[in-house]
Amino acid sequence: MTENRSHILVVDDESDIRTLLRMVLERARFNVWEAQDGQEALEQVELIPDIILLNILLPGGLTGLDVCQRLKNSEKYKKILIIMLSGLVSKFDIARGLEAGANGYLTKPFEIRELIEVINKHLTK
Repeated sequence: MTENRSHILVVDDESDIRTLLRMVLERARFNVWEAQDGQEALEQVELIPDIILLNILLPGGLTGLDVCQRLKNSEKYKKILIIMLSGLVSKFDIARGLEAGANGYLTKPFEIRELIEVINKHLTK
């Protein structure tokens, strides 16, 4: 693993989306970890990623909003950047994601170029 690369945790219940994001992000020179639900995301966050790409709708009882709130309320993890990636596109849903502590929100479907720009923007703040 190359230490000077940023680390991204992709949290989505759809394996096709995780695979696509992994391929695209690795091609853009990021290290990528994956989680398929909220509990696995909380386990993977122990590795302290630079950014978490987090779907809101997750199986297993913990939503992306729950995960986001837990991390942002934790001294250890509150500085991790979280970008919601969701098919929930209403202003209400976007506001809920940001109120939970997300640093950004992209609606599905999104353009890969847009995703990379958002990630780079947040990493350079």
